[in-house]
Amino acid sequence: MAGVPVEVFSKPPQKVRAMLTEPDHATAMFAQGQAPVPHPDLGAPVQKARDVWTGGPVPRVPTPAAPHLLVDEVAEARAMQGLHPYQVALAVGRLVRTLYTTRGWWEVKPWHWLRDLAARELQVARHLETAFRAGDAGQRQAALKALARTLLDVLKCGENASLPGATL
Repeated sequence: MAGVPVEVFSKPPQKVRAMLTEPDHATAMFAQGQAPVPHPDLGAPVQKARDVWTGGPVPRVPTPAAPHLLVDEVAEARAMQGLHPYQVALAVGRLVRTLYTTRGWWEVKPWHWLRDLAARELQVARHLETAFRAGDAGQRQAALKALARTLLDVLKCGENASLPGATL
């Protein structure tokens, strides 16, 4: 398959079994990967990883402070004139990772966010794309705010922790 990136991991079977005891990114690696050389001791653990992968991770609710910190990120981006794209990128990273965690989705690497989110929640993907690609700070900030609201409305939070009474 020309043009398809390949990652190769070389681990002894006992290390693979240990990695598969907790569902995390190792689960994804083994559930979606292929062993170039079949190993008789890894059939059952790899099948278990595929089952766990299919079921998805358990959604996790962030700490009570997390939504306030995310709101602060959005507010700080608004104040960062010269570094606005940088602050938006930082805030988007935290928002998207929290979105994956709270929805119970396996995380994907940032360069796959747009494609993955387009398949899951198209409007979120549109906000993300605008936040990254808009040349105008006002458009970027509006997209960041919309992305934050997608997540924060679910978390029932909209007040800025640093500026009591201020909302997104």
